[in-house]
Amino acid sequence: MSTPNTSPQISAGLLALAAGVAVMAVIGAITRLTESGLSIMEWAPVGGALPPLSARRWQELFTLYQASGEYRQHPVSLETFKTIFWWEWIHRQWGRLLALLLLGVVAWFARARLLRGGVARLLAFVFALAVLQAVGGWYLVASGFGERSDVAPWRLVFHLLLALFIYALLLRGGLRAMPRRDAAGKAPPRLLVACWRAGVVLLFLLIASGGLVAGANAGFVYNTWPLMDGDFIPADYARYEGWLRNISENPGAVQFHHRWLAAVVSLLVLVLAAAQWRLCGVCRSAMFVAVAVAVQFGLGLWTLLAVVPVWLGALHQAGALVLLTAMLWNLEFLRGRAIV
Repeated sequence: MSTPNTSPQISAGLLALAAGVAVMAVIGAITRLTESGLSIMEWAPVGGALPPLSARRWQELFTLYQASGEYRQHPVSLETFKTIFWWEWIHRQWGRLLALLLLGVVAWFARARLLRGGVARLLAFVFALAVLQAVGGWYLVASGFGERSDVAPWRLVFHLLLALFIYALLLRGGLRAMPRRDAAGKAPPRLLVACWRAGVVLLFLLIASGGLVAGANAGFVYNTWPLMDGDFIPADYARYEGWLRNISENPGAVQFHHRWLAAVVSLLVLVLAAAQWRLCGVCRSAMFVAVAVAVQFGLGLWTLLAVVPVWLGALHQAGALVLLTAMLWNLEFLRGRAIV
């Protein structure tokens, strides 16, 4: 799905939306890291925009939270509840602001006679995905009702990947709407472009495995590297019956998959960046990708060894967004459609 014309206004609007989604993803990471996701046990798309304004309202929300499995397994005071509540409220509030921003961009494009063709189709598709994301967010929270002490890992992964897919669509649209510029050096071989596209798919798979790490709290175990408490494969790799439960809920297995998939993806990206320099000449986009993947791998290792402090976990999530941005930018550069 491409934009029909090069236009600074279209590019600015789509990139502003993409930036808003990126911020949303980082706030979502903080929400998960602070165990705040179940602090609001009701879905009020309109009324929920107002924070609690009285002691009575705080007590009502706290009473709802006390019915959750998370509270029963990890009781907290009202004051602690207020702390975790704010991250979930900010997360939902940012979603509301993004909805207003999307409507504002649509109105801006319509007034400037830019809302046509590919741009109109892209924004309509993004709007549909945004509605699905809002419903999916509540579906995620609802999985924490009852006896569970956390949200369901696969629902968390769906929520995360959908956000990043929306981000990728907006970013690519914004890059393609920039004034075109031919890439310097030789035309890239089709195989190289295909490999970069495969790399983006693998990055999404890696991010999905990171979502499972968050869902299973797998960053809080086996905080050694490269071995996992002295073993290459953790001793409890097959703790549960059934492979599906092991790859989604077993912390040791989930972390094992994420750490080595990260190593494979990082190595692949560095090899592709080196091949691009050799075949097409050195360019800033390939250098940006190489630096981004090296920094992200380092952040992941640091996060693991430090036992996942909130600020570092959020930075690691932001690093994934930076790496995705770099890879999509580089693909558009190879197409001759993005600034070098």
